[in-house]
Amino acid sequence: MDVKVSIIIPVYNAEKYIPECMESLLNQTLKECEFIFINDGSNDGSEQIIRQYLEKDSRIVLFNQENQGVSNARNKGLEAASGEYIGFVDADDFVKEDMYEILYKTAKQGGYDAVVSDFQSGMGNQFSRHRYPFAMDVPHNKDYINETVLPYLMEYEDMNTACNKVYNRKRIMDYSIRFPDQMAIGEDGIFNLLFFSKASSFYYINYSGYFYRTVFGSATRSLVCADDASKLMEIYRRKELDEIETIIGSEKMIELKSRKLVRSIFAYFYQMVAATENSLLQRIKNIQTVINNEFVRESIKYYSPSGRYEQTILKMLKVRFTMGILLAVVYSHKRNENKG
Repeated sequence: MDVKVSIIIPVYNAEKYIPECMESLLNQTLKECEFIFINDGSNDGSEQIIRQYLEKDSRIVLFNQENQGVSNARNKGLEAASGEYIGFVDADDFVKEDMYEILYKTAKQGGYDAVVSDFQSGMGNQFSRHRYPFAMDVPHNKDYINETVLPYLMEYEDMNTACNKVYNRKRIMDYSIRFPDQMAIGEDGIFNLLFFSKASSFYYINYSGYFYRTVFGSATRSLVCADDASKLMEIYRRKELDEIETIIGSEKMIELKSRKLVRSIFAYFYQMVAATENSLLQRIKNIQTVINNEFVRESIKYYSPSGRYEQTILKMLKVRFTMGILLAVVYSHKRNENKG
C-alpha cells in the first residue's frame, strides 16, 4: 500500500479514551493511512488495547519505549513514517471519519505544504469550534506566511497544536524539522514555527474534524504546576527562534514574545489554581517565581489588557502583589465553576 497519510499518536496512560480514538482513525474514509502509536511508558492497559486492534488491522504500527515525553514520541513517529503527508492525533482525542480524506485531497489538489483546519475543544460531550483569523478557502503563499502566520504563531497559543493539520513529509525531512526534546511546554508551537518558516504555501480550509478533549495528566495535557513556572520563560529563550527572528525582525519579535508570555502567565495562574494538588504555600511560591522574573517584568510593558480581569492581574503583577493575584484568580475560578 502506498501510504498517503502517516498519523502519529503518542500514548501515555490513555486506556479510558484510546478505544474511541482508534475507532475514529480506523474508520477513516481515506484507507491509505498508517497509524503509528508510540507507547511512551504507559503503566495502564493502553498497550494491550492497541495490540488488540493491531491484530485486526495491519495499518497499525506500535512502538514501546520508556517514558521520554511527547516530543520524543512524536519524533520517533516521524522517523518511522512513510506517508506523503503527516498528521498527529493525541490518544485522548478523536476525529471525524472523513477528516484525513478531506485534508489530504485538499493538500494534493493544490500541492500545498500544509492544510490547516478548525478544531473542536471541550470536555465530556460539550465541544466548541475554534477558528483562526486567516482568509479561508484560499491558497496562502510564502509572503502571507512570513507576514501573517509566523507573527500569529509567535503571539498566540491557539495555532500551536499539530493535530488539526497535515504536513508535507518531504518538507519536514528535507529541513530536519522536529519537536524540541526536553521541553515540557510549548513544543507544538516550536514545531509549527520551524515548519511554517520553511513552508512555501498552505491552505486554511472551512472544515472542523478534530475533537480535542481536555484531560489532565495525559501525554499532552500536563498541567503547569509545582516548579514548572520557570518553564514558561524557557520557551522564549529557545535558540530555535533565532531563525524566526531574522524573518519577523528583532523589535517585532520582542513585542510578540512579550505579549504571548503575558497571556501564558494568565493561563498559568488559572491552571495552577485549578490543580488541587498544589498547596497554598506552593501557589504563593509559583506566583513569586513569575512576578520576580526579569523577562516578565520587561514583557508586561508591551501588553494591553483585555477586560477587567486582565487589568486587575496586570496591575498586581506590576506592583508584585502576590496575595492579590492569588485571590483574584481564585475568585475568577470559583465564579466560572458556578457558571458551569
